[in-house]
Amino acid sequence: MTSYYELTSLSKTPGYPVKDWYEEAKRTWLCSGCSNPKPSIDALDAYLAYPPDDVPLNIISGVGIGYAQLRFVQHIKMNMLTDQFSFGKVFDPEGSEIPEYITFRSRNLLFIRGDSRSSFRQCGVCNRQLYHPIGKRHILSNDLIGSSIYESQIHQMVVDEQVFELVSRVKWRKMGSWKLPVW
Repeated sequence: MTSYYELTSLSKTPGYPVKDWYEEAKRTWLCSGCSNPKPSIDALDAYLAYPPDDVPLNIISGVGIGYAQLRFVQHIKMNMLTDQFSFGKVFDPEGSEIPEYITFRSRNLLFIRGDSRSSFRQCGVCNRQLYHPIGKRHILSNDLIGSSIYESQIHQMVVDEQVFELVSRVKWRKMGSWKLPVW
């Protein structure tokens, strides 16, 4: 069976949204029950209050969106991502595009599981399943749909061995990786 790896930011600072953009998100596409984009929402542009850390991937606090350096995504090979992901632009507070970064959203989230201390609930507003892994992380074979790259429910990436080898050829600053057992 193929091995899978979680790729995650080691930055202690997520991206913080611009206040006006965040307020607009709450009025339009952000679920009021779980603070994730509503299930029908595809690609999203994001407005960051501060310049992004020099990290290959990270999250935007409070809105359930991941973002990545464009060169990181290009290194993975965009053609591997286009069937499963949609992409948006990243802007600074003044509305100027930050072309080195893009947002990403997967059409199918892969749940990283944990031990019996992990919590699960269903959002009462959008019905999304919310799972917060605690303890030793793993994924379930039944959740895999044959993709090489997934977005996890915590908006990081999970990749197979082939993609992990591509990613590992570069020393990415502030990016961690962990092998995920498949059960």
